[in-house]
Amino acid sequence: MMDLWQFETPCYLVDEAEFRRGVDGFRSALRERFERVTIGYSVKTNSLPYSLMLARACGCKAEVVSEDEYRLARLCGYAPGEIIYNGPMKSEATFLEAVKGGGMVNIETKRELKWLESLPKNGEYKVGLRLNINISHVSAEDADGDNDNSRFGFSDETSEFGDAVEAIRMMGNVRLSGLHIHRTAHSRSPRFYERSVAYAGVVIRKYGLQLDYLDVGGGYFGIFPNKPTFTDYAEAIFRGLNANGLEGLRVVVEPGNALTASPFSFLTE
Repeated sequence: MMDLWQFETPCYLVDEAEFRRGVDGFRSALRERFERVTIGYSVKTNSLPYSLMLARACGCKAEVVSEDEYRLARLCGYAPGEIIYNGPMKSEATFLEAVKGGGMVNIETKRELKWLESLPKNGEYKVGLRLNINISHVSAEDADGDNDNSRFGFSDETSEFGDAVEAIRMMGNVRLSGLHIHRTAHSRSPRFYERSVAYAGVVIRKYGLQLDYLDVGGGYFGIFPNKPTFTDYAEAIFRGLNANGLEGLRVVVEPGNALTASPFSFLTE
């Protein structure tokens, strides 16, 4: 048994085997239903460099939401192609580096669409686009009020999403390869994920999008008793995609709390 008195407090303790169990458990549940699966470790949830390096050793990409997080991931050994770059706090320099380096870059703002114009015209690049999800309209039982909307992404309830799709289509050197739909409902219910994915599927078919991946985002329960399991979430995502004939897409998830809540402890006197 570990002698806790050997540590200078306060400090964090991490159970590496428990962390790996979470990653392997989620990956196995998804692979039961999908041929192509990517797990991105949510850096904002726990940005300790040791956590990032452990996640990389477990085969996770780094999911980052700002220039600072992007540079931290790079310092921890992640190549641009091993990074999922989300959020509105990107810098132009890191945005372009990630796109050129084959990162999974999900466009969040109109200024990022303008940044794409700086890419070499003789190259071929891929980007994703964040679809705004209004929980009140997609899954009312999981909504926080009558208009549980988000400030993030492009809404298909207005012309924003369609305009963004068209702007990318007009660029001869850039292809829209993915959709990002991250929202977190307080319930964290599999029902919410099924409905969100199904809504994304309707939008994909509406615009005739030929995509490589759907990034479902995070917000899952981890390994806790009497809570939804990784299998429950995987089945919900499958049902949402299958309803639209899109189960062949690569499925991307971005767990944070689901991977760190169980293996991390805070030790103090």
